[in-house]
Amino acid sequence: MILSSIGQCLLVFVFCISAISKSLDVGEFKISIRQFGILTNDRAIAAAAYLFILGEFAASVLIVFAFGRVITLVLTMALMTTFVAALLKVSFEKKTVHCNCFGQSRKPTNKLYAIGRNVVIIALILFCWTFQASPRFSLSENVMMYAVLANGSLFAVLIKQYWYKRGKGIHA
Repeated sequence: MILSSIGQCLLVFVFCISAISKSLDVGEFKISIRQFGILTNDRAIAAAAYLFILGEFAASVLIVFAFGRVITLVLTMALMTTFVAALLKVSFEKKTVHCNCFGQSRKPTNKLYAIGRNVVIIALILFCWTFQASPRFSLSENVMMYAVLANGSLFAVLIKQYWYKRGKGIHA
């Protein structure tokens, strides 16, 4: 189904942008994790930061190469439901956080928007998983598609970083 393929490309793009943004400044991402108040131990926070980044990179690879549909579904849903649960927690506590979902941010996270965005991503994951056709591309075509999407993601992150450093903002 063509819509499922488009959805999968969008998911790869989102997970790539998120992982690249976080990996460019892991220190800021660790601070962000601490703000949520779920983890307080420095080692646990560092482990969580690297696991989230690795999980997002892994999700993008699994989606493109169609390795293990169930594993892909479990990983992507685990990531997204964790993000939603953390945002709900700070919303109920009325905490101000900078989630660094897609890199550094000068403004506090709009929690309602972030929760809504993540729910839409969850719906897209479920849609793609439900309607995913068997892989239609060869390995070389999948490698090319991943390279294009990853490079596009990196380009988008670099533009965001450029605007951030200039004092302007593209906020997630």
